[in-house]
Amino acid sequence: MISLKRVQQSIQTLIGQILFEATILKYVMQLHHTLAAWEQSVIEQLLQMPAMHVDETSLRVDRKNHWIPVCPAGYI
Repeated sequence: MISLKRVQQSIQTLIGQILFEATILKYVMQLHHTLAAWEQSVIEQLLQMPAMHVDETSLRVDRKNHWIPVCPAGYI
């Protein structure tokens, strides 16, 4: 989760333009609707697996480790 302000700043850095919050939210909703069928398919496949490998990986930010859970199911 990233704040809309941070997204606006990142986009401005990348392309030199400021996008309105409404525009960013519109893109997020379009992406949500576009990926809905794929997400449901992946959930169904994961629930049918007899076992699932889950691990954690670290990400260092401001000299502090943050642990991120991962599920490396690359064959989906």
